[in-house]
Amino acid sequence: MTCEEDSNCPWTRGYNDMSFWFDMCETAFGFNESDVRHHVATTNAFYGGTRFPGGSHVVFANGEVDPWHWLSILVPPGGAEANIDTIWVPGASHCQWMQNTWDSMPRALHAAKEAIQNRIALWIS
Repeated sequence: MTCEEDSNCPWTRGYNDMSFWFDMCETAFGFNESDVRHHVATTNAFYGGTRFPGGSHVVFANGEVDPWHWLSILVPPGGAEANIDTIWVPGASHCQWMQNTWDSMPRALHAAKEAIQNRIALWIS
């Protein structure tokens, strides 16, 4: 994960930027930035990249500070009839909406949990 200078990353910004990781990859494995970008493009072409993977009755929940959200579906493909939702959770990290509810749970996180539960309840009813 990176913390770019102009991001809202909660950790030290500007230290773990992409050049840091490209340099480490080259030192450890001998792959330079161009090699990494080429292999990422090849992997994305093979697995579909950011295209929707297909299916229905799916909720893509994404946390603002979850480094994996960039690899998720952020905008639902198609209309409501596709039964595919996306949920953006401000201030949340990876899978926080799957934890038990607690007294001081942020409102956005609580709302995300409710939205996911309500959508699934609708599908199985």
